[in-house]
Amino acid sequence: MFRDSTWIVPMILVTSAYLVCFYVTFLIIFPFQNAVFGTIPVYASLLYLPHGVRVLVARFYGWKAVVFLAPATLQTHYYLSGWKGGAEINLISVGASLLCAPLSFWIYEKLKNAVGNGGKPNFDWRSLLIVGVMASLINALALNLYHFDLSPMEMLRASLAYSIGDISGQFLIMFLLMMSFRWARKFERA
Repeated sequence: MFRDSTWIVPMILVTSAYLVCFYVTFLIIFPFQNAVFGTIPVYASLLYLPHGVRVLVARFYGWKAVVFLAPATLQTHYYLSGWKGGAEINLISVGASLLCAPLSFWIYEKLKNAVGNGGKPNFDWRSLLIVGVMASLINALALNLYHFDLSPMEMLRASLAYSIGDISGQFLIMFLLMMSFRWARKFERA
């Protein structure tokens, strides 16, 4: 299964993209955010770039995205919190991160079929953003289970911060990709 390049190359590319986005978020954006806005609970970044990678990988690879995202997700989880706490709590956090985007695409497809669109839905930029919002909400709800020691007000604040960070990070990644594709087309025509 993992011997041929149909698994190895995408896994390396996905892991690299996710880790670059993660470390840019936590080594550059996060310290800047804390200096400007103060500390937001539970490592929530207001511009979380890896969510854009999660959504795009799930779009192109479906449920295989869980396998492709697993190495980077495990490494980033370990970077943030080590393996403290119970193993089941760690599994909730890692599982939420891995499953939120593929699950959102599955739900989106089922909803599109339910309203009579039929067949596989086409995914334009707007659809990708809608699925990204769904994935962000699923992730935020599951991560609140992970941080069950927070008060209800802190949970609401953390959920809002997670959602804002995921959505803005996805938007920025998609905007940068769109500009890159536009620049590549211009370069190709020249």
